[in-house]
Amino acid sequence: MDAVGAVVNSLVLASVLTDPPQQRGVRNNEEPEATSAAASTIPAYSCLSEVVKLGNPEIARRLLLRGADPDLKDATGFAILHDVARAGFLDTLQTLLEFQADVNVEDNEGNLPLHFAAQEGHLPVVDFLLERTASRVEHRNHKGATAYDLAKLYKRDAVANLLQSRCSRSRGKGGAAASGE
Repeated sequence: MDAVGAVVNSLVLASVLTDPPQQRGVRNNEEPEATSAAASTIPAYSCLSEVVKLGNPEIARRLLLRGADPDLKDATGFAILHDVARAGFLDTLQTLLEFQADVNVEDNEGNLPLHFAAQEGHLPVVDFLLERTASRVEHRNHKGATAYDLAKLYKRDAVANLLQSRCSRSRGKGGAAASGE
């Protein structure tokens, strides 16, 4: 970890240990609560979202234990789990799911965390989501794309093959195909 990352980790950890948790932001497409400028300087979404960008599951766990909401969204409907899946931080994703984060949370464009992991080619994250969670592999975003479609579009062949094999198993059990074929 670089020096800046170490300083940020120290500052976030210090705030986790000393400051009461704040629950600000948008959850489940609700309007954000009106807050004073002083009360909203460092919202819980900001702390938790910054921690997950560093890929530090231990600090994320501490924030979650102090009451941070794992399903909190920003104004675009982007949840923390979307960030983690897009970055490929499997250990942090697992931590969020331990705290009941919604694996099928949609952003404003209908993308699931699985869409972002597939688009970025994060094979371990996609494999975990398929094998260990109830992630909806056949789900289409508002443009009609599945995770498989995005993996193919961005030439993430290993991920596309995994998704295709998963869909083949689903079809064999009477499920729908993710590729729309």
